Amino acid sequence: MCCLSPSTPSVSATSSRRGQIVASEWPPDPSDGSNPQPEGPPPSPAPPPQAVDTDDEEFGGGPAKRARPESGCGDGVCTADRPAGDGRDRISDLPDAVLLSVLSFLPLRDAGRTAVLSSRWRGLFDQSLLDFNACQPFPPEEGRGCDWFIRAITDILAARPRIRIRSFRFVMYGRGFDGRLDVVDGWLCALARHGLRELDVDMFYAGPRQTLPESLLKLASLETLKVFNCRFPNAGSAPAPLLPALKILDLSNVDVPEESLQAILSYGTSLESVKLKNVTGVDKICLRSKSLTRLYGDFGDFKELVVEDAPNLEELVGICLPSGNAKVKIVFAPKLELLGYLGISVRPLVLHDTVFDGGIVQLRTLMHSVKTLAIQVPFSEKGYTVFVSQLLKCFPCLEALHVEVILWLHLTAYRPLICDVSG
Repeated sequence: MCCLSPSTPSVSATSSRRGQIVASEWPPDPSDGSNPQPEGPPPSPAPPPQAVDTDDEEFGGGPAKRARPESGCGDGVCTADRPAGDGRDRISDLPDAVLLSVLSFLPLRDAGRTAVLSSRWRGLFDQSLLDFNACQPFPPEEGRGCDWFIRAITDILAARPRIRIRSFRFVMYGRGFDGRLDVVDGWLCALARHGLRELDVDMFYAGPRQTLPESLLKLASLETLKVFNCRFPNAGSAPAPLLPALKILDLSNVDVPEESLQAILSYGTSLESVKLKNVTGVDKICLRSKSLTRLYGDFGDFKELVVEDAPNLEELVGICLPSGNAKVKIVFAPKLELLGYLGISVRPLVLHDTVFDGGIVQLRTLMHSVKTLAIQVPFSEKGYTVFVSQLLKCFPCLEALHVEVILWLHLTAYRPLICDVSG
């Protein structure tokens, strides 16, 4: 750090305080005779020195660091004011938020290459891993096949053991993971140490379906789990409670052991929403959850759906219930407001401790909490009018009725009809 001053300073020559240096008058007055001025036009005044933070130097640290310029104004001249073709790196002048958005659109390989540009770019790449999007390129490009993809993810997780990873999206095509599920197991163990909160796994077109490792059920910080096109691990030897922080579970085209799904529904103390689509391997669901508020699914292949103890359940929707042979039993769901789809084929239907089969409705059968009801009505079958009229008596506080009309002609047609029955 230097300060410009005349050889003989005056009383107000130099004044300094923390974080600021005020230069003396410059150039000096020619009348003092100390520095005679040559003939000709006077020299242009020197620019005032910039304020420099001297905290580090003052407290015994290293030399003071130059303050980082604002984005787009690296040397006091904003990017918009620079002439074209001046060789300035305008990309690095962009704010971090914009660069992170750019990195999010790049393939994993290209985004990783930016880490060698500078320490700032390495930090940006690490920040981009907060939402780790590990998707295999499809179709595979030269040098970007399955082997490279697996090795890249493994190396990134091993080289950055302390960065935070909030979400991890993993998409794999084809049969690249045949015999390599131990690699996925290592990833899940590493992600558990990173405090993972959201996991999205999709093994698209991976035939036969791969079974995810049991370490999936040990992600203690996981809040959202979405699994597509694979097999769910067996919870036989996994300790309870499983996934204690899980709030959202979404399974689609997944083969699930019944004991695994039952364990998550029973021991998930934070579980709020469950969506099951085209799930195989499950014949019965017995819902005992203090926290669950929404349960959606196409339960056409189920044999029994029992809501035994769900004090906070508000929505229960089984799209394919009328087309299957499932027994539906609702024992305790005092906050249930949305119920569907019911139909003439959903028998027996047990509400509380009373079996409803389309006959006389008893007082203890009534469900006063239900405000919206969805039903499927096959008008080609006999007895549907009696069934519907008796069913509506079970819900005296109903406000909206969604009717899906099924016409059995040469084709099956679904015609939704919404009725407001609040009046």
